Amino acid sequence: MYSKQIEEFCEQFARFIMSDMPPDWPISYIEGCWYIHHTFIKDLYLILEEAKKKFSEVEISTMFKNPSRIMHYLFWFGYPFSSLSVFQKTQLVTNLLQFVSHYRKSDIYCSNGRNIIWENERLKRELLSSIWFRAQNKDFGSLKRILSIIRTTLALYCEAIYPLCHPACHEIHGYYELTDDAIILVREYYDLCPEVWNLALSSCIDSVIIIEEYGRINMSIDIINAHRAVTMNSLADNLHGFSIRVNGEHIGEPLKVSKVLNFLLEMANKINKITLNYSRENWIRKIIEVNYYQLKPIRDMLSENWEPSEEILGISSEPVPDDFISYYEQIRDFYLMPEDKAFSSLVGFLKKEYVGDSHDC
Repeated sequence: MYSKQIEEFCEQFARFIMSDMPPDWPISYIEGCWYIHHTFIKDLYLILEEAKKKFSEVEISTMFKNPSRIMHYLFWFGYPFSSLSVFQKTQLVTNLLQFVSHYRKSDIYCSNGRNIIWENERLKRELLSSIWFRAQNKDFGSLKRILSIIRTTLALYCEAIYPLCHPACHEIHGYYELTDDAIILVREYYDLCPEVWNLALSSCIDSVIIIEEYGRINMSIDIINAHRAVTMNSLADNLHGFSIRVNGEHIGEPLKVSKVLNFLLEMANKINKITLNYSRENWIRKIIEVNYYQLKPIRDMLSENWEPSEEILGISSEPVPDDFISYYEQIRDFYLMPEDKAFSSLVGFLKKEYVGDSHDC
């Protein structure tokens, strides 16, 4: 029989998959899955098994930096994958969910639309140590507009440098209760200058943390941070204040906020120039590279080279088999079914793909 953990996992991911179609840029997610399935997931399983011999669960989870990066591996994983045995599939799912639980202690699936990572004491420390721009400030109107452009620039930049896996470099978390009339949303962006991209800049913004205070509005964050924070309310109209930290430094002057935006735009322009004439094969190589790059902290601790071999990267020139694409069309068929039938069918489909037939578990 399936374990309760696998049952819940498949149900939660079925809800997420049904909420939206997978991305189609720079190549289709379906095609990307085939290239990732080739070697990465098997290597991920083997690396984690080796790491577990030398490090604690907490130490390993910390090396991933944030939970959405871990959850995204499970989204890659949730499709046909023959290189792992049933036992290995179950073990990998169980391990990754356990690592996520060290971040999201109350609800690892964000099933209530909240991604709670900071405990109350951490939240209090962060709020007290931050330098705030408030609605009472005379420049707040223009600062809100700049903040909006910063968020948009970071969103597009993340999608470019981590193609098909942008949750690997950001964690939007909260909302956190502040008062009866206010909530806190935290936006963390990290690993923004991965060495797989030769930005050739004199300096680089590698991390940004934005803490935002809003009035009491409804918002929702999904299981892997794919859609960041979704709300039907106007964020600008309900923003009470924000703080911003860049490479660990608190930004306390309006002029410096503008400089942050200009630097981010320079970084985004650099990536645009690099990728302007990228071929499909170039993008596939990058997709493979950035997934392996995410394992660099663990590989470093194991004294291993994180970089994928040329043999692994060489699959970028191979076409996706027709039978793999036709297999994925089964998933698209679920979107055409009545909602209840689609959900139960997709749950059954995921159970089979993650852990095989129930009698094998």
